Amino acid sequence: MVQYFLVYNTYELKNDKFFLAEAAQIKGDYSNAIRNDKVFPGGQAIIDSFLNRNMSEFERLYKSDQKQFNVFSQLVIDSIAVSLRAKSNIDSLIEAIIKQNNLETDLIWLSTVDHISITFNGLQYVTLYDKSKQYEGLDSAFQNKGIVVDGSLQNTGPSNLVSNITISTPTAYSNRIGFSLYTDTPHRTRAIIARMLPTFLLSLFSILSLATIFYITFRNWSKQKKLAEMKSDFVNSINHEFQTPLSAIIVANKTLEKHEVKENKEMVASLTGVIGRQAERLSDLFRQVMDITMMNESTLQKEPVIIEELLKEVIDDYMIQADNNKVQISFKEADAQPHTVLLDRFWVTTMVVNLIENGIKYNTSATKRISIFITESKKALTVHIVDNGVGIPASEFKNIFDKFYRTTKSIENKAVKGLGLGLYYTKQCIEAHRWQLHVDTVEKSGTDFSIVIPL
Repeated sequence: MVQYFLVYNTYELKNDKFFLAEAAQIKGDYSNAIRNDKVFPGGQAIIDSFLNRNMSEFERLYKSDQKQFNVFSQLVIDSIAVSLRAKSNIDSLIEAIIKQNNLETDLIWLSTVDHISITFNGLQYVTLYDKSKQYEGLDSAFQNKGIVVDGSLQNTGPSNLVSNITISTPTAYSNRIGFSLYTDTPHRTRAIIARMLPTFLLSLFSILSLATIFYITFRNWSKQKKLAEMKSDFVNSINHEFQTPLSAIIVANKTLEKHEVKENKEMVASLTGVIGRQAERLSDLFRQVMDITMMNESTLQKEPVIIEELLKEVIDDYMIQADNNKVQISFKEADAQPHTVLLDRFWVTTMVVNLIENGIKYNTSATKRISIFITESKKALTVHIVDNGVGIPASEFKNIFDKFYRTTKSIENKAVKGLGLGLYYTKQCIEAHRWQLHVDTVEKSGTDFSIVIPL
């Protein structure tokens, strides 16, 4: 609205001053041409001839019959208008002025008589015609605009008024005449807008700048709001993320307390191994969660690891705390010899556990199945982790690897806990190792995460 009023006021100002210099030249020459006349050279004689010869009738009717006076006045005014139009020489006068001052040749103009009144005593004037009043006996063209003498200009107003003159003779039985001359160019609005182009451009630039700043601010605010919500969800759910290693440690410890287990050295060694691995993983997990921004290739601690043995360890540790009646995790090795891969054990373990947990958490099947197997080609070794879960909606697929992101269904379903870091870890791990990840998902049918390791 501020821009609108600024532009509008600028337009009005330029509109008022648009024809100022030209109007002053025309006004001066026009006034000189009719210095001792009215409307146009010879106009005074025409007007006076009608008014003077009917003056006695005007006086008689004015004093005796006001209604007949009005009718008679309108007949005389109509006669004056017809005669002025027939004998007008304004067109030649205007053309001469235009030529003399080298003005635009396409100027349009309009000459009007605005007021006619007479006086019987030289003191008080009786109005015969005024353009601001309505007259039933006069043509509609006489109303509002005035008695049009000559010209083709349609829209008249203060902005294109060149001359407005009133001439009177303060003697008995004389008259008072008011007349105007309007001049304009046919492309006035276009010319004003062209002159205002810098103003329009500046206004448009201001509005676009404001809109851009608003958009950027709103977008940043939305991102910050979303991040704040995700971080809040992260803090509220962090306890659950640590339950996997803690549960394995607690279950292993309770199993160790059983008397029959204590006597079995192999089982004791197996359970203490689980406790040791999970305690170490818990420590590393806490460190990684507190500083996830440090996850990159430079922080990798690679070592040669037999991938099949690592996967078996992950499955064994996970199944200790899993509900065996509802969860089935199968592992099928490749037909070839075991494969040694240079990798960071902690990162890969965390990645596989996250993929297994996702396949179980986002799963409504009575028996939640996770199938892990390895395929080999000439160029790569591929680890497949396939679940029979709900799959990933196509509308959310592009966001699943974002930090703290959780699908709409997981947020709506309060029973599904998590930090939104599982697949973020997976992506970071894959990129740091310079591996590839392919995801094949069918909503309500399951997902296949394929980790491609170049040989």
